[in-house]
Amino acid sequence: MAKTDSAQVAEIVAVMGNASVASRDLKIEQSPELSAKVVEKLNQVCAKTRKCC
Repeated sequence: MAKTDSAQVAEIVAVMGNASVASRDLKIEQSPELSAKVVEKLNQVCAKTRKCC
């Protein structure tokens, strides 16, 4: 459950970040490594807050 939730949150954050970059016409490329780090941190938070899952 924690992995599913954090993946969804990470996707939302990525979409929001990409929209922000696009609206400002910035030249920033996506980083799979950074996305993986975001998912990892969100998994840690979810694991702490949802002991039952």
